[in-house]
Amino acid sequence: IKMKSKLAASFIEEIFFIKKNNCLLEEKEQISYNVTVSWARGKEMIIVSPEEIKKRTNYIKRNALPKDCDYVLIDIVDKIIFYIELKNSNSSSTALEVSQQLKDGEWWIQHLFYLMGIENEYDEYQVFFIHSVLDARPAQKSRNMKPNIHNVFKMNGNKINLIPLLLNSIN
Repeated sequence: IKMKSKLAASFIEEIFFIKKNNCLLEEKEQISYNVTVSWARGKEMIIVSPEEIKKRTNYIKRNALPKDCDYVLIDIVDKIIFYIELKNSNSSSTALEVSQQLKDGEWWIQHLFYLMGIENEYDEYQVFFIHSVLDARPAQKSRNMKPNIHNVFKMNGNKINLIPLLLNSIN
C-alpha cells in the first residue's frame, strides 16, 4: 500500500495505470495488436510501461535507450510482480533474448523502488516472467505450467491468464 501512495506522489500519472479485473495491452512495432490479461476478479493491479518511463527520462539519450519488457503488472497487496514481453511471432526473438528483455524490465522496476525509497521491499515480491506470442497456436491448458530454462513462462495467443501461475506457485 505504501508503494501506491509513493507512486502517486512521485511519478507522472501517464506512466502508471491502476486497473481491476483485466486490461488491454498494446504492442506497437511494425503492427499493433491487443492482448487481454486477466487476473482474480476485483483485484487491483498497477500497470507500468517501461517504454513510457524511458520516453520521459531526461538522463538517457534517445538513441541509447536499452531494450526491456513491454509491461509490468504489480499486485501490491499480495506482493507479486509480472514482467510481460509481447511478441507477434516465435521467430522475432530467441528465448535468451526475450529472457534478457524481461530481466532488463526488472532493472527498471528495481530502479523505481530505489527512487521511491522502498528498495528493500523488492525482495518481498514474488516475480513471474511471461513471454506472450500472439501469432502462435493457443497453448494447452495452463494448469501445469512450467517455466523454460530461463525461468520464463511462455503463453500463446492473445489472452494471458495469470491465475494458473498464481495457483501453481501456491502448490
